[in-house]
Amino acid sequence: MERREFCVHACRVVSLAAAGTLIDACSSPTGPDSSNTSAIPRVTGSLSSGVITVQLSSAPSLASIGGVAMIVTSGLSVLVSKVSDTSYPAVTSICTHEGCTIDGFSGQLYVCPCHGSEFTFTGAVSRGPASHPLPTFTSQVNGDTLTIRM
Repeated sequence: MERREFCVHACRVVSLAAAGTLIDACSSPTGPDSSNTSAIPRVTGSLSSGVITVQLSSAPSLASIGGVAMIVTSGLSVLVSKVSDTSYPAVTSICTHEGCTIDGFSGQLYVCPCHGSEFTFTGAVSRGPASHPLPTFTSQVNGDTLTIRM
C-alpha cells in the first residue's frame, strides 16, 4: 500500500468515527428531565386595553404561597406565581432562549421544555442556556381580582 493510499483510508476512518459521534450527540434529548417537572395549571383571563384581569377564586393553583398558574387570554399567556398574600409576580411565558412556551415548573423555578432553561418566579435566569431574564409585568391584587398590566 502506498503512502498516499494509506492516508486516504486513514482520513476516511477518522471522518466516519467523527460523524458517528456527531450523530449520537444530535439524537440525544436536549430538554429537561420531565420527570421532575410539573405542568403549570392554566387559568383563563380577560384582556382589555392592555390589562389582563383574573378572578383569584377561579385560580385555585394560586391559593397558596408558592402556587403558579399560566393566565391565558386570546393569543397571549403570562406566568404568575403567588410569593406572598399580596405579591403575584407576572412574567412572559415565552422563553428568551429560542421562544418556546414555558409550561412547567420544578420547585420554585419555571422550566422551559425545549432546552431546560430555568427561571425564578421573578423571571431571573437560574440556569441556561437562556442568558436573558423573562420580561416582567406589573401586577396588583384588589380583593379577589388580580390585574396584570402589559
